[in-house]
Amino acid sequence: VVDISPPKSQQRSRGMAMIGIAFSVGFILGPMVGAAFSVYGVKALLTTSSYPFLLPALFALVMASLDVLYLWRSLPETLVEKNRASSIGDGLRSAVDLINPVSLFCFSSVLVIAKEKDRRSARLLGLINFLYVLIFSGLEYSLTFLTHDKFNYSGSVQSFLAFSVFL
Repeated sequence: VVDISPPKSQQRSRGMAMIGIAFSVGFILGPMVGAAFSVYGVKALLTTSSYPFLLPALFALVMASLDVLYLWRSLPETLVEKNRASSIGDGLRSAVDLINPVSLFCFSSVLVIAKEKDRRSARLLGLINFLYVLIFSGLEYSLTFLTHDKFNYSGSVQSFLAFSVFL
């Protein structure tokens, strides 16, 4: 969004807002789709007792494949040719800092932070954010097991619970 919109424009703000809206809609509709698969997916022809999650997995695969195909066909390349990597191997080697957990926690890919004090502050904030997301994700993930064990909630009831939490 930032690459294709002019600086300081309404389009950039609108595009970033659309990304936030898309995530919100996904968080709301995702549990409802999961509930539909928990109720109707078991009765589908492709789902057997040996593979109860086959239909939801195939649905996710198709949706992800359609997403990649759409993005590949509709988004233009915005990086000028002189700044592109000469080969895929060079591009992957330069991206190692962006996916290596150790370099992420050290903020070594952010070359703009020149002062050591600022780097330490960024590391501390990154650690706090990581711990917050880890704890919140663990709570959110274990909530479905807790409600199933303690209250015997079905998948559809849990999806309405998630819907109300995300709403």
